[in-house]
Amino acid sequence: MKVAYNPNNRPNKFNKKVTVTSNARNLTTRLSIAGNVIPTPNKLRASIKKLRIEKTKINLNLKDSDIIQDSLKIQNTYREPIKIEFNNLPEYLKLVSEPEILQPQERGTIIYSYNTSQTDFYGNFVDKITVIIHLENSKDSGNLFFSTTIKEDFSYLTEKELLKAPKIFFPKTTIDYGSAIIGEKKYIKFQFQNQGKSKLIIRNVQPKHGCFLQKYDKSVKPGKSGEIEIFIEPNNARKKFNNSIKVISNDPKSPVIVLRINGDVYEKNIKTE
Repeated sequence: MKVAYNPNNRPNKFNKKVTVTSNARNLTTRLSIAGNVIPTPNKLRASIKKLRIEKTKINLNLKDSDIIQDSLKIQNTYREPIKIEFNNLPEYLKLVSEPEILQPQERGTIIYSYNTSQTDFYGNFVDKITVIIHLENSKDSGNLFFSTTIKEDFSYLTEKELLKAPKIFFPKTTIDYGSAIIGEKKYIKFQFQNQGKSKLIIRNVQPKHGCFLQKYDKSVKPGKSGEIEIFIEPNNARKKFNNSIKVISNDPKSPVIVLRINGDVYEKNIKTE
């Protein structure tokens, strides 16, 4: 008996089972084939139409003081020369194709540079960049995705500055709202305090799907309190609601705090007792 495994486009370890059935005493026998597929060096596994590319999703973890530059390998598999253009570029992200004109089967690079000082956004976000491939009499297009996390850089703070830093405190980080009716908004408020010695700044509030930001206090003086108001608008009845909100601040010891909202969802004509 011969068993074959096709490793094409399947890098990394594998473990496959083969079931053999016969009229022997043991009617069923399980066989296994295992191994490790080594990726072909320099093979470009992703594509935007017929433009081969190293990858189409770039994950970046950056500090708000970072300026980085990197590149992606590309190859033209069209039968004619192409020119690449990038649309929807934010101010902090630059892309350029080298060479400018890519001949058939020629390899090149997309060079990207990221300057976090040109954005005031903190937390997780995705930039969708349109890649336009110009041919002689037509064009193709696709997308590159930059999934970025930007964190505040506190490494420059002295011991004395850390003692005078803001300090965020939530009396409650989880709220159980009880029950909500499908299709109706329900508002939930989280109270917080600045227990530090300088102004607390809320850099960003990021609710996950199912939660929506209503409003929040962006800055709070030492010894004062603030509030974050969230609303939910359930669309699935008889399901437990469990979601989170990420709060990002300039507190160097707790720059990210996760809040949670729990509860039940009912249809309007069903009693909640």
